[in-house]
Amino acid sequence: MAQFQNLPNEILFFIFKELSPLDLKSAVLVSRSWQAVGKDPQLWTWAVVRVDSRQDFEKFNIERLQLLQEVKVNCTRPDSEYYKSPISHQTIKIRNAIFQQLVHSGMHELFKLVHEIPTVRRISGSSCENCFSAVEPDLLVSVLNSFEELHIGSSGMDLTSKQMKLLFTAMSVETNVESLYVCGNCNLSETSPVLLASAISNVKNVTFGVFNVRLQHVQALFSAIIAEDKLLTKLKVSTCSTVKVDPVILGRALNRLEEVTIYRNDAETIRSDQISAIISILVEGETKLKVLRLLELRAADIEEVDQDLIRRAREKVGEFYTIF
Repeated sequence: MAQFQNLPNEILFFIFKELSPLDLKSAVLVSRSWQAVGKDPQLWTWAVVRVDSRQDFEKFNIERLQLLQEVKVNCTRPDSEYYKSPISHQTIKIRNAIFQQLVHSGMHELFKLVHEIPTVRRISGSSCENCFSAVEPDLLVSVLNSFEELHIGSSGMDLTSKQMKLLFTAMSVETNVESLYVCGNCNLSETSPVLLASAISNVKNVTFGVFNVRLQHVQALFSAIIAEDKLLTKLKVSTCSTVKVDPVILGRALNRLEEVTIYRNDAETIRSDQISAIISILVEGETKLKVLRLLELRAADIEEVDQDLIRRAREKVGEFYTIF
C-alpha cells in the first residue's frame, strides 16, 4: 500500500481515470492525498446530480461536480419508492403537493445554477408545464439551446406553447443541440410550420413523434429538407400525419438524409405509393441514404410495391422494412 501512496499525483490521476465509478468512490476514502487527487472534476463527469428539492442545490457547489454533464429533475416521485410506511391516500396527495411546490418554486434558481456550468449536456427526468413557469423565458431558452441533447415531451421537458415557440425561434437561428427528441403531446399551437421546420432541420439527429402534430407542420419539415442543405442527417419520425404527406415530397426529402427510420403511429403507417417513391430514388436517383428503416408496414402495402424495386433497395441498404 505504501508504494501506491508515494506515487506522483499525475500517475495517481491516470490510475483513477481507469477506475469504475464505484471503485473511484472507494479510492477517495483511502487517504487525504488520494482524496485531493480524486476530487478533480475531470474524474466525475459521469455523475448525475439529482434534484428533488432546494436542498439539493448545494450539490452544484461541490468541487468535483464542476464538469458534470447531466442533471436529473422529477416533479413527481413514485410513492411506492419514497414512502415506505403505510399512509393514507390523502396524506400522499398532500406530501406530493408540497414536494411539487418545492421543485417548481426553485426551478428558476436551478436553471441559473445549470447556466453557470457549461458542460451540462442534458436535463433528464419527467416534468410538467408548471415546472418551468417560474423560469425567466430568456434564461430557459438560453439553457435548453446550449444542451447537446434535448428531450421535449414524453419522458422529457413539458413546455408550454409559448416556451416551445421561443425555443424553436432561437434554435432556428443557431443551436448547440445535436440530438433532439420531440415526442408525445407537445403543444405546437403557437409554433408555425415554417418555424418548426427551420428549427428541427438545424439539428443533426432528430426523433419526431408528436401525436397531435398537424399535416402542415410535417409537410413543412420535409419541404425544408428538400429546399436546402441543412444540418439534419438522421431522422426518426412517427406521426399520424406522415401517411398524408405527398409521396414525391416524402421520397425526395428522405433521400437527402443519411439515416431514416419511420415508425408506425397507432394504426397509421406509410402507404405503398410513399414506399415506392422513397426506394425509387434510393435505387435510381440521387441519394444520400445509407440506412433506411420502415417499421411495421402493412403486408398489403409492401405487396403493392414493385418487387424488383424492393430487391434492388435491399442490395443497396440491406433489409429496410418490417411487417406489422
